[in-house]
Amino acid sequence: MKKPLVLLVSLLVVTASSAATANEQILEIQEKNVKSTQVESGRGAALAVLSDGGLLLGGGERGDTLFLYAQDKLVTIGKVLSQSERIRDSRFAPTDIAILSEDANSAQLLISYPRLTQNPQCVRLVVFRYVYSKREQSIEKQERWFQGKPCVAISAVQHAAGRMQVIDSKTGYLTTGDLGYPKINRASARGWLGGVFEIKVNSIKQISKGHRNPQGIVKIGNNVYISEHGP
Repeated sequence: MKKPLVLLVSLLVVTASSAATANEQILEIQEKNVKSTQVESGRGAALAVLSDGGLLLGGGERGDTLFLYAQDKLVTIGKVLSQSERIRDSRFAPTDIAILSEDANSAQLLISYPRLTQNPQCVRLVVFRYVYSKREQSIEKQERWFQGKPCVAISAVQHAAGRMQVIDSKTGYLTTGDLGYPKINRASARGWLGGVFEIKVNSIKQISKGHRNPQGIVKIGNNVYISEHGP
């Protein structure tokens, strides 16, 4: 039986009010559920917001598709990955979508996902650049920006992470999880698992390591913050 993927959009309103003394301020926080809509059956955690408020969603029933949700309508854009790169399992779907740049006609995207390879059968986290055409509502896969190492046996795969924060149109930060790798505690064996990376089209630089499954990342000023499942 298909399970609905429900998009819950909440508005968090923070206002400051005058306090009893000049040295105090009280923050009044109100949370309002403004829309609850079933947008697609299936799996996928990837989501990005376009400049016009439209939502790009990754996953779907087959776990390989990019959708646009705008003006209460769901549009199928195209395939993010081929079926040979995944098995029918909730672990194999886009993990994040990041918008590098955008104009009236198109958007440059980074999309991350756990990628299944053959001979031997194992899994790596990868990031590719895509061109999303707004006019044609289509997507075209471009060059690879990241491929994790080592390649982890499919029986262990979990904790992919794969969350991204765009720095500019040519640079982003990427988190990688431990993928459930049984040798994760051996520094000589873990490779790029459990890390944070600065990625460009032809450059990868690790900036943090020793993580389990960092699923949130944001840059505020000169600081980068991550949240993760630990220890």
